[in-house]
Amino acid sequence: MNAHRPNRTASILVSLLVTLALCCLSSSTRAADFTHTTDTLSEGRWGLAATTAGNKAIFAGGILEPWSTSSDVVDIYDAQTGTWSTASLSQARFLLAGTSVGDKAFFAGGWEAPYGWTSDVVDIYDAGTDTWITSRLPQSEYGLVATSVGSKALFAGGNILGDIVDIYDVDTEQWDTATLSVPRSGLAATTVGNKAIFAGGSVAGGLSAVVDIYDAGTDSWDTASLSQARAGPAAVTVGNKAIFAGGMIPPGEMDPPAPYDIGFSDVVDIYDADTGQWSTATLSAPRYSLAAAAVGNLAFFAGGYGFGAVDVVDIYNADTDTWTTTTLSMAGERLAATAVGNMVMFAGGWGFSDVVDIFIVPELLPGDANGDGVVSADDYGSVQLDFGNTGHAGIPGDANGDGVVSADDYGSVQVRFGDTAGGIPVPEPATLSLLLIAGAGLLLNRRRRG
Repeated sequence: MNAHRPNRTASILVSLLVTLALCCLSSSTRAADFTHTTDTLSEGRWGLAATTAGNKAIFAGGILEPWSTSSDVVDIYDAQTGTWSTASLSQARFLLAGTSVGDKAFFAGGWEAPYGWTSDVVDIYDAGTDTWITSRLPQSEYGLVATSVGSKALFAGGNILGDIVDIYDVDTEQWDTATLSVPRSGLAATTVGNKAIFAGGSVAGGLSAVVDIYDAGTDSWDTASLSQARAGPAAVTVGNKAIFAGGMIPPGEMDPPAPYDIGFSDVVDIYDADTGQWSTATLSAPRYSLAAAAVGNLAFFAGGYGFGAVDVVDIYNADTDTWTTTTLSMAGERLAATAVGNMVMFAGGWGFSDVVDIFIVPELLPGDANGDGVVSADDYGSVQLDFGNTGHAGIPGDANGDGVVSADDYGSVQVRFGDTAGGIPVPEPATLSLLLIAGAGLLLNRRRRG
């Protein structure tokens, strides 16, 4: 009976080794699409503006409680160091507009409380040198919207003149002006490719569906239309798509009609810059005064007002053309939003909030299907286990980051096999198999000698 024991032991050992190999090939550690955390501004306020320059997210101005004092505070978050600092605008004000060109952040116009002065000041922050200078708009304005394209920062609309577009060229350091096709306030702006797009807004006697499009390549203007006239939508660009979501509409256009003087839209208009075509989608909850920011292939539409402040965050995946939802840490409207690094940030808001909601999207390691920071045999198992699933980039099994678990992901694992987030290689599948077989052989041989 003892003569058969080595063979039996060896068989058990080989079985264990094979099981181990199969487990390596089939295990799947599920990774989150993003993480959510919070931080605070140096002071609570609403009516502030936000933009990003270099690796810094910048939140400037606003109005303080109790509605009588404008703020000159600038909160600056450095994504590289994870630290906050503060600076000061040259003039305290709220309802200003922010945008960036390269390392330069612009904060233009606004309203100064308590005296009710409109501002023509433009504070310009250079993130590379950590210095501030000022310029001036050709005329005072508040309630502007801002975006940038190429070397130009554009500030459009507003509550006074409404049809002026002030254009600053960082290369020439000169101002120019253009005119919207329709004067309006409460419009939204974003840039996709070489096109700056200004959509919707309030006009004399109603709401507008007009979209003004500036093509920086040809230095020309064109127009289009939203599917629904509305004011106060949120705008952001993700990939090749410019997205305009929510807004204020007449109460009778809601179903059922809103028991208020205003109604809230759930319509999302999406412009595809590659095809030049428009499509529509729907938010999970109708609202206006929402905020938007995008990172990677994800666009986040957060908070807003719809029968009260809401905490909903609608998330659009541009790769898969799908929507999901999450929530803010608390309900909020009139938030200031921007993205820096791999995170989107929503700060301040109505009620003089100092909260900053931060959604961090993992920086994907190509080939890492299970999100453990190592491209190994485990990732083949993750692709197999989750094959056919779709969602955000980086869902379990999505080795190539396209939001779809398919045969392509096996190839991504193979090509990047051995890569790690820390740069330490791991054995290739063939090497792992040989090591297992060699280990079994050595133990078998040792048993026989014994």
